[in-house]
Amino acid sequence: MWPFETGLVPDPTGGRADAIVHAEIWPTWAGPPDPARHPVRDAAQVAGLADHLRTLDDAGELAPLFAPSLDASAAHAVVAEEGWVLGATP
Repeated sequence: MWPFETGLVPDPTGGRADAIVHAEIWPTWAGPPDPARHPVRDAAQVAGLADHLRTLDDAGELAPLFAPSLDASAAHAVVAEEGWVLGATP
């Protein structure tokens, strides 16, 4: 469970290829859903976000999102109690 169990690190999988990372997301972060993707709005949002995250990963731009630039106090609060939304900026 990112960041509570992994910390704010660029590789929350710890290098394990079989790891699954659970992270809070904002469904419309990748933009409005495309109704042509799926007739159910939530499903279209998830499909669009999955494509966006795949594109970021392919470009080497996904890992830094797991390690946002926060001062030590804020980083401690995020990991200890607050949590973080993947892709949010401080």
